[in-house]
Amino acid sequence: MPQQTQIERQFALPEGAPVRVRHLVGRVHILPGQAGETRILAEETAGLRWDIQQAEDGTVQVRSSAPEGEKPPEAACTIALPPGARLRVHLLEGEIRVEHTDMRARMDTVSAAILLEQARGAWHLQTVNGDISARGLEGALFVQTVSGDVHLKGARLSEMQGGAVSGGFEVETALTEGPYEFRTLSGDVVLRLPEDTHCDVDFRTLFGRLEAAFSAVYFPPEGDRQAVMLGEGGAQVRVQTLSGGLWLMPDTR
Repeated sequence: MPQQTQIERQFALPEGAPVRVRHLVGRVHILPGQAGETRILAEETAGLRWDIQQAEDGTVQVRSSAPEGEKPPEAACTIALPPGARLRVHLLEGEIRVEHTDMRARMDTVSAAILLEQARGAWHLQTVNGDISARGLEGALFVQTVSGDVHLKGARLSEMQGGAVSGGFEVETALTEGPYEFRTLSGDVVLRLPEDTHCDVDFRTLFGRLEAAFSAVYFPPEGDRQAVMLGEGGAQVRVQTLSGGLWLMPDTR
């Protein structure tokens, strides 16, 4: 097993200055930190090098690299961020884990999974085939995936936009102002909602089907469009698929 050493860095982080991470393979772990500073702990091993520095404008750059043509070894990087921080992460393989933070973040992966636990803020998440899972997520969420699945439990989202090719969505959330929009080709969309939900649903599909386990008003179909009202109507839910289905289910909490 390659010998590992740990690199530790600490920087004052001006308000609005982002932290940008580009990692090859392994784990990126994001934790809450102290106001006005960021702390970084990275594993360095044979075949992998870290470049960690701060620019004059306050931006903190964290980057891993490996010799050209060689497969990079796995390594972990832990970053503690202050409340309200701005974060950008790009990871090829492995896992991004975020816990108990409040931030604006954009995360891009190829096959790495993204896991969010009791986090809040504005989130832009994009994967090719990595899965996205969250528990207790609050704020605004924008998701794009090819074949990865998205599972959200106990969320409270002010708005959500989700796009997928074959990946599916299973979202357990109360609805507020919205809107909530989903576009897939063959992926299904499952919304688990409180029983007293009030919303207007616009479902457009060529071959998918709609199932609602609620008392609802179904309006006459118009071409590929089916409109449904839960309760007295309210939050806007728009779902568009080619062959994926839409399920409106009671919240399991």
